[in-house]
Amino acid sequence: ANIAVLGNFDADPLLPYSGRGYYLLAVMGDRDEPSVHARGLLDGLTEDLKNWGRPVIELSPGKPMAQISVAGMVSEKELTKRVVPAALARELCEGCSMHFDRLPVIVMADSFGRIVYFSQGYNTSLANDLQHILGGL
Repeated sequence: ANIAVLGNFDADPLLPYSGRGYYLLAVMGDRDEPSVHARGLLDGLTEDLKNWGRPVIELSPGKPMAQISVAGMVSEKELTKRVVPAALARELCEGCSMHFDRLPVIVMADSFGRIVYFSQGYNTSLANDLQHILGGL
């Protein structure tokens, strides 16, 4: 499958969490319905993401830790001063020429800051979209 680059952002601050290559980045709200829904959809993709073997990074404004899941192994890492989840969510939206509206902001990106998938807010097709992208990477 041909994967199109939808936008760009400064991925360097995320390198300690992502390593090189592709990763899934989710900036989640706390208890808002769109974030709860997205978390459920991502949980449903656990096996696919595990098999993909690349980092899945979850950040939340107000939480000092990043949750990182790689091939089913989950760890937490303290955020550096350069990673501010709320600001990052805005930056990801702007990088895709979108207006930041609400969390969650979920992207598939690589360590060069190329965004190949973008989702914001309530998205019922998130799981299907991500399965399609995973199949193409």
